[in-house]
Amino acid sequence: MNNWGQLGVGDRFNTCTPKRIKDLDPIENDYVVDIQGGEHHSIARTKDGLIYCWGKNDEGQCGLGDTYGDYRKQKKKEEMEKALKEEEEKKREAEEKAKEPVPEPVATAPVVPVEGAEVSAEAAMVPAEPAPAEKPAEVKKSVKKNKSSA
Repeated sequence: MNNWGQLGVGDRFNTCTPKRIKDLDPIENDYVVDIQGGEHHSIARTKDGLIYCWGKNDEGQCGLGDTYGDYRKQKKKEEMEKALKEEEEKKREAEEKAKEPVPEPVATAPVVPVEGAEVSAEAAMVPAEPAPAEKPAEVKKSVKKNKSSA
């Protein structure tokens, strides 16, 4: 298995064929004297006591001073902060929308059941006839007759 690069061959392809790791070639009379493998990491020790580690570092097993676990915690924290921001933004938008004036309802004619229809939820409804408007009282003009002309 090489899903975290624990074989040290420069890729993450699984292989059963041994490959040379050039970074572990002898340098100035120093060479690897011990090598161990963990589930997702490997460690090599040279004759001069240098340690090489590679692969997954989620629990700090490579000794790099940071861990994949720290990365996951930071990523989770960022995701939570983003979610909180989005939630606050939605709440603010809802509050602003609630402050907007609500339009007055438009007056509509009352409805009455159609004659002969059963009174039920499915009954057809039609607008009621408007009440007849009152006619203004007629103003009578009186014409004064001239008495002298009679």
